[in-house]
Amino acid sequence: HVDPPAPVRELIGQEHWYLRDSNWEPDFRSSATQAAWFYEKEAGKQVDGVIAINVPFIIDLLRATGPLTLTDFNDRITADNFFGKSLLYTQTDFFPGSTQKKDFLGSLAGALIGRVTREEGVDAGGLLRALIAGLRAKNILFYFPDPELQALVTQYDWAGEMTPVYAQGTDGIAVVEANVGINKANYFVTREALHQVALAEDGSSSNMITLRYHNASTGDQGEGGGAYRSYLRLLLPKGSVVEAVSVNGIALQNRDLTRAQAVALPFAQKEEGDAMTEITGIAFEVPPLGDAQVSVSYRRSGAVLLDERGGEYVLTVRKQPGYKEGMWQTNVMFPIFWQPTFIEGEPVMSYVANQGRLEYNTNGDKDARMSVRFDK
Repeated sequence: HVDPPAPVRELIGQEHWYLRDSNWEPDFRSSATQAAWFYEKEAGKQVDGVIAINVPFIIDLLRATGPLTLTDFNDRITADNFFGKSLLYTQTDFFPGSTQKKDFLGSLAGALIGRVTREEGVDAGGLLRALIAGLRAKNILFYFPDPELQALVTQYDWAGEMTPVYAQGTDGIAVVEANVGINKANYFVTREALHQVALAEDGSSSNMITLRYHNASTGDQGEGGGAYRSYLRLLLPKGSVVEAVSVNGIALQNRDLTRAQAVALPFAQKEEGDAMTEITGIAFEVPPLGDAQVSVSYRRSGAVLLDERGGEYVLTVRKQPGYKEGMWQTNVMFPIFWQPTFIEGEPVMSYVANQGRLEYNTNGDKDARMSVRFDK
């Protein structure tokens, strides 16, 4: 028996924690370490590393390799039907102890590896583009117990670590969601975000993040969808003070975690962060063919690194591995006598400048970084 994290116990209704739910921590190194521990306990074997692969990377690979015939299933798998076929062969008539998920995914992996390594005529350029896109979008992540290998993947930001977001003198945001609905509804969910920042003369900031969700699932269990029950964690730099949380316009108070209580959605709670991070957890649902909106306001000191001539505002927005692209817009308001003199990190065309205001837009396909120099 291993005690699960509280949201797993409360929202999924599990009294035990297993390998299948080990990818829980926002920081992939922590999750991968946990997965390796579970695997050793369940299989009696130590691993040399943990590699995470998300659905978008598999689809990109299938576009490059072309259709695959799985002889064990007498079926043809393509980029367009992969998700539906995977549900068909892993969810239909599933029962505890069934090996059908392992059988299908193992057969698919063997066919993919065989096509890439042994067959001629594979689009090498397409494979390279799929690999690059997968790494950039964090749809491939690595963890190695070997310090030298781990240092290498960390250097190229392939390790899924959260720490670099919150370096001294910078601002950072990470939105990390977990589907706790025991379905595949997150595949059908699209999202967009508006982040409003008001910088003050002393370098502090007032912030509002608004996240809008749409669930395109019809609720048909055969498609793997249904209501999207999410446990969202908002990771902010240490010292950030969350002032208000709301879901669909309803203000939420932080739950008292020191006493047992019935679980009713939506709710918000403050989680234990590390030396660099403040974490707010929010549980909510998006109904089939429905929408939801989550809003969080917070403030922090030291958002702008000030010096004698002015200051610099650096913001990093972390993309969550596995999730689809979604528009992220950041509006930065600043004192009227501050002059933005230097902008870097993304093409200048991404910014729209007005008097006392900067607007930055990204499609959310990778980590986003903006750096603005202000002169007084």
